[in-house]
Amino acid sequence: MSLYRFDSRGAFLPKFLAFIMLLFIGILVVTYLIARQADPVILDDQGHYRTGGHASGGR
Repeated sequence: MSLYRFDSRGAFLPKFLAFIMLLFIGILVVTYLIARQADPVILDDQGHYRTGGHASGGR
């Protein structure tokens, strides 16, 4: 009976998938940090600044 030995050729897929996962998580973190610093301007349908929340539009 031979002992199972990990074949080094099969190690590529887990490393590749781990790299893809880390890349995806890194993109999410960078996107979150950039979005926290963003200062969006909300405009109404005529292009004027909205001064309040959802209910302050008077509609």
